[in-house]
Amino acid sequence: MTSVDPNNVLRVGLDVGSTTVKFVVVNSFDDVLFKKYAKHYSDIKAAVTSMINDARDVLAVWNRFYCECLLCECECECCCE
Repeated sequence: MTSVDPNNVLRVGLDVGSTTVKFVVVNSFDDVLFKKYAKHYSDIKAAVTSMINDARDVLAVWNRFYCECLLCECECECCCE
């Protein structure tokens, strides 16, 4: 069984209403890493897919920072250049 680093857990919230979609991603410290609000114009699938794709770009940068900088044991600045 693979252990999960509790500091690298992300939570996603999705609220689909009658006219809008709200999407948020927070880390284990409740820092908001991504949030978006949009009207879905009755095309909920397209709206949610668009939000997930936008979040993916932001989270890729966060994951790179987390893996290279926050977990760096060499305590140098080379990872953050």
